[in-house]
Amino acid sequence: MRIIQLTLHHELRIAADAPAAVVAEIWHHVLHADGVRIYTPVGCLTATPRPGDDELVRHWQADLWLRGDIPADLVPPSLITITADWLLAATACTEPLLVNLHECRNTDYLERGQLCPGG
Repeated sequence: MRIIQLTLHHELRIAADAPAAVVAEIWHHVLHADGVRIYTPVGCLTATPRPGDDELVRHWQADLWLRGDIPADLVPPSLITITADWLLAATACTEPLLVNLHECRNTDYLERGQLCPGG
């Protein structure tokens, strides 16, 4: 996994960076006075090329899926622009590029298999 420093307090943990898709986790981090860095997962990023249709030309579409249960100050208003700039500069994404920002909440979960060690 490749890690990119996106802002002073945000990093992307890139799971996939291919010609047909970009997938990454977005993390906020802060360094406390005692030297311990605290990380908070903020959301995830997906980007894929779209074929176009009668309404839109062929383009890349990125979706920022941000957690709805984190404090707003962990997500700067410029995150959408900074992410778009990074996608165009460092991945296969090209213009035209559409970036959507989503606020999400976890409503349920399902566990399959043993997730916790020892039981």
